[in-house]
Amino acid sequence: GSPFECIDSENMIFRVSSKFTGPPAVYKLIGSIMAKALLMNIPLKAKLACSIYKSILGEFLTFDDLKVDDPLIHKTLSALLDSSYDFELGSHYMPNDLSVLVTSQTAIQFIEETAQHEMYFKYKDQLDQLRMGFHSIIEPRILKAYFNAKDLQTIFNGDTKVDLEQLHEKVSLIGLHWKNHSRTFWESIKALEDGELVRLINFITGVRGIPFGGVSNLPKQIQIYDSQNEYVKASTCNFSLSLPTHITTVPD
Repeated sequence: GSPFECIDSENMIFRVSSKFTGPPAVYKLIGSIMAKALLMNIPLKAKLACSIYKSILGEFLTFDDLKVDDPLIHKTLSALLDSSYDFELGSHYMPNDLSVLVTSQTAIQFIEETAQHEMYFKYKDQLDQLRMGFHSIIEPRILKAYFNAKDLQTIFNGDTKVDLEQLHEKVSLIGLHWKNHSRTFWESIKALEDGELVRLINFITGVRGIPFGGVSNLPKQIQIYDSQNEYVKASTCNFSLSLPTHITTVPD
């Protein structure tokens, strides 16, 4: 099976799999690949839970992080924070000491320790290997100096929004026709929704998602050429698009 499992069927967010039977060292390899992709500014479209990135950075995991990792457990534990909850009818014990019954005075401690268990200690071997692999490529002090968990999440997922000013600087209209009809070109671009624009950039460049920091961090200039052919044609190696001169809008 896969070393990761889906925890959100709608957004396709993944966490370390509880069913993976392979050696934990697999996660070390994955961590090193992730770090290499970070250095090369390559979005992996790896929608991992934020708790994984926090673990890579060695950041403290909180109860709020559990809302993404396991919404059901988060909702159940949230009931303990309700002032009307009757602890005498409950049978919750502290995760680190099963002889200690949870009370209203220790409820917050119980919730935080349970969150730590569900997100880290349950997968400690795998997460430690993932972190080791990552740190074998990028030193922890350097990583922490430049990034937080949200930054890493954006880097690996790819940005979902496109800054039109950045894009304007990144696109060169090479062909005479589209130079003369630049207004039509840019009006068509502005009419696209973010998701459509990301797919168009992906079609031209072959880069999945938008690099961290926006399209200005794409490795090459995007070039738009005139074409007398009927169809739109992209060359991902050159970051170029041959755009027919007979069309009046840029297709989705």
